[in-house]
Amino acid sequence: MIVKTEAIVLRSRRYRETSKLVTFYSRKFGKLTGVAKGARETRSKFGGALEPMTYVSLVLYKKEHRDLHLISGGEIVKLFPRLQSNLEKITAGLSVVELVDAAMRNEEPGEIVFCLVVEVLTEIDHATKNLQNVLYYFRLHLLDLMGYKPNFLTCVRCRKKLARGVSDERPVYFDAQGGGIVCENCSQMFPKRLRLSLRTIRIFQDLMKVPLSEVSTIEVPEVSKKEIDETLRIYMRYHLAGAERLKSEAVMKRVAI
Repeated sequence: MIVKTEAIVLRSRRYRETSKLVTFYSRKFGKLTGVAKGARETRSKFGGALEPMTYVSLVLYKKEHRDLHLISGGEIVKLFPRLQSNLEKITAGLSVVELVDAAMRNEEPGEIVFCLVVEVLTEIDHATKNLQNVLYYFRLHLLDLMGYKPNFLTCVRCRKKLARGVSDERPVYFDAQGGGIVCENCSQMFPKRLRLSLRTIRIFQDLMKVPLSEVSTIEVPEVSKKEIDETLRIYMRYHLAGAERLKSEAVMKRVAI
């Protein structure tokens, strides 16, 4: 059947002599892959609509119970100009679409995920500082939408709430398998726990509750950046299939996002 849907292009690669194989996350159908015949020709009707991180409207011949569909038309809905010209923003944007590609299964509809990706790419395009905060926000909220929301408020074992008056000197732990923070009294029950500073826990709490438009205002010290990066890396690898193969992590370290 012929369908039309908005989509974010996740990756695009050569297919035969003149075509492209395009994987995208669509508003209506979730993640799909399609063939765009003639997309590599000089005067292709697709233009730049099939490049990664592009927000497009696609016309598809969607085949039921098939993994490969036919893309018959596409046009750009919204441009992210800085995602094409700024190395840090390009790297950040590619890390977003790579994670979506790795984490999401084919044809699992998720309009909320689609909207999150569009909002995050828009914020990356507009951000003037603390770009890494936008990526932290995206990863945390994608985990939440997939049912793996980490708990930074109460101990995952005894459910004791992390008190606001706790000293920064007192140890706080995080366990990926348990799904959240672990208090000092329960910590011995979790041999693979990570030790985090209380300041890092507070930053995680802020990233979970503030609007996306405000995450760039959160100041994150270098020590907390390292702790956040390590915590999210371990947590995503534990819960998300494919997260251990993310190429963008190494690139992000080299460009110091």
